[in-house]
Amino acid sequence: MPTSKPRLCVTLEPEHHALLLRVAAVQGASASSIVRELVEMVVPAFEHMEALVVAMREAEGGLKAEVVEAVERSGTAIEALMSGAMGQARLFDAEVVELLGPGAPRLADLAAGVADGSRGAPGGEDAADPRLVTRGSH
Repeated sequence: MPTSKPRLCVTLEPEHHALLLRVAAVQGASASSIVRELVEMVVPAFEHMEALVVAMREAEGGLKAEVVEAVERSGTAIEALMSGAMGQARLFDAEVVELLGPGAPRLADLAAGVADGSRGAPGGEDAADPRLVTRGSH
């Protein structure tokens, strides 16, 4: 599909590619649109990170060490927040399973089944071993 927007080629680990295809299939979207949405979600964090790196480069001697320490403290706080968010996701998983009733597979078990190969990626064999793309998007 023609576009005037810039394009970027990204190399993924096979398991990440398979996960991306599964998420796209479940959402009825293209893998490219899923990646585009993810990038849009992290733009504020990227802008903040860029500003920090510029500030660090412009900082002088001792101040630079203080900035690095502040970044490390922030990183620790962010990791704690991410851990809390994952805990909330697990609670949601448990609630959905409870609503689905006894015998329903846990969402995490479904994901693990795909990751260990006991359930294939959508699209058959071609999805698990994608064709080489030399231009355009996939």
